[in-house]
Amino acid sequence: MRYIYFLALGIISTIIVSAQNFDIKISAGADATQMKNFNNGFTIIQGIPFKTGNELPQKTPVISKVEGASSQTNYKVGFFADAEISKEFWNHWKLSISLGVNQLAYTYDTKLPANNLFEKDTMMKQISSDFGETKLLYVNSRFLNVSKSFGRVSLQLGPVVNYLVHKKYNADFFIIDSVNSVSHVIGEQRGNPKKLKLGGHFNLRYKILTPLDIMIGTQYFFNSIYESAGTYEGVYKKSNPIQLQLGLSYRIAYF
Repeated sequence: MRYIYFLALGIISTIIVSAQNFDIKISAGADATQMKNFNNGFTIIQGIPFKTGNELPQKTPVISKVEGASSQTNYKVGFFADAEISKEFWNHWKLSISLGVNQLAYTYDTKLPANNLFEKDTMMKQISSDFGETKLLYVNSRFLNVSKSFGRVSLQLGPVVNYLVHKKYNADFFIIDSVNSVSHVIGEQRGNPKKLKLGGHFNLRYKILTPLDIMIGTQYFFNSIYESAGTYEGVYKKSNPIQLQLGLSYRIAYF
C-alpha cells in the first residue's frame, strides 16, 4: 500500500506547487450494487440440548453439511459522497484525487435443499426475513483520476481504494426451533468482509450549469468482498461486485 500513498502525495504536491487552473468539487448520489449469483454452504446442527430447570437432556446433536446451495443475488440502493480536487494541465486534460464514502448494499436468497430438518426445498428468507441483507460502508478514494473534457461532456477514469469502516448484515447462525428442550441451528459459511478493497471506476459528466454536472458512472471491485477463511468457495469466488452510480457534482471553488 505504500506506493499508493506516495503516489497520492506526489499528486497533491504537484497541485500545490502549481496552484492555478484547479478546482474543488463535491459529489453525491445513489448507487446500485450487483453481484453474480453464487453457490453457498451451510452447517445444520439438529437437536442441540439446552437446560430446562436443573436438568440437561442427554441428547447428541446431529450435524450435517449442505454444499453448493444455489443463491440468487439482487441489487440494493446505496449512496456515495466525496470531495475532489483536480488540476488542469493541458488541452482540457486533468488529474485529480478524491476522498469520500461509498455504501455497498445488496441482498441474496439461498435455496436450502431438502434435508434432515426440512422435508422439501426451503428458501432461507422463509426462515429469516433479513437473510442476505448486506450493507457495507467504505472510506473511498479515487486517488489518480484522469479526465478529459469535450465541451459540456467530460470523461473520467482511474483506480479506487476502499477501506471498510462499518458493516451490517444478518447473523451467521439461525435458530430454527426450540421445542422439547432442543434447538435446531443453521450456520451459513460466510467469512468476514475484507477491510481493503481495490477497484477501478469510470464516469461520464455533463455540465448542466457552469458549476453543476450530472454524473453517471460505474465502479468494479477487483477482489472478493469476503475473506477466504470461513467462506464457502462459491461465495468467495463470485463476490466481486460492480456498482452503477448516478449523482450530481458541484464545483465549489476554482483557482
